Amino acid sequence: IETLDTSSMFSTDPENQDRKLNVQVHLFYDDKDAHSSFKSFMEKLGPATKQTDHYVIIDKKKGNKTVRIFATKPAKNGYGVDSNLSALNTALGELPVHLMVHRGHSYHVHRTMPHIAERTKLIFLGSCGGYTRMGEVLDKSKNAQVISTKGTGRMSINNPLLFAIRDDLLNKDKIEWSKFWSQMGTKFSGKIERDWEDYVSPADNYALKFLRAYIELESKD
Repeated sequence: IETLDTSSMFSTDPENQDRKLNVQVHLFYDDKDAHSSFKSFMEKLGPATKQTDHYVIIDKKKGNKTVRIFATKPAKNGYGVDSNLSALNTALGELPVHLMVHRGHSYHVHRTMPHIAERTKLIFLGSCGGYTRMGEVLDKSKNAQVISTKGTGRMSINNPLLFAIRDDLLNKDKIEWSKFWSQMGTKFSGKIERDWEDYVSPADNYALKFLRAYIELESKD
């Protein structure tokens, strides 16, 4: 998977047939890191187009394209997480989710997995060790591209990475992952640069490639 065709990441906007809509879901949970990550996320990405007690919506438009981000607010406890997820699902309705983003520790991943659908084209597992969850991802969306990390997920990497993807979706016909990865690598230095080396692009996700080939072989038997 060397490239991402950005046209596959958009659907017709049900509220305006002349516009294309990219729908992203960013899930924050209830731990300390979620609160600091969400604060940084909003400072760099905001302001919100819509804000409720449970989630925010942030739109960015370019030409006839809109990237719409639905992000759960960090909760004070697990019950708050459940109500935030429920409210977000209601807000999404029948909209297709093109990009699913897990923003939290690995012990929250089981809560993100049910929100991945077959029509989800790109999945971002920014948690520590997200690389180990490829089998679950393929069970949900057999053709999805996945960004993950073999090491520690970092807010200082996740935010610029996600913002760069958003901008490329609005401005480019395709994302060439090797080129994109090289350009992102120039933004980091020191310890953050070493952590960046543990991030795995869709082009280099060999665990996913192996599992996909294995499943295809099994289906032929």
